[in-house]
Amino acid sequence: MTINGFFSYSRIDWEADQETLSDLVSRIENQSRAAHGSRDFRL
Repeated sequence: MTINGFFSYSRIDWEADQETLSDLVSRIENQSRAAHGSRDFRL
C-alpha cells in the first residue's frame, strides 16, 4: 500500500532553492518510511 502526502511550497521558493526543497522532501519521505516500516510513502 502506498501512502501519499502533500507538501505545499510557493513557486518562487522552488525557483530560489530547488536543491534544498528536494532534499527536504527526500528527508520527509525517508523518515516516514522508517517510522511506518516498509510501506511506500510518496510526498
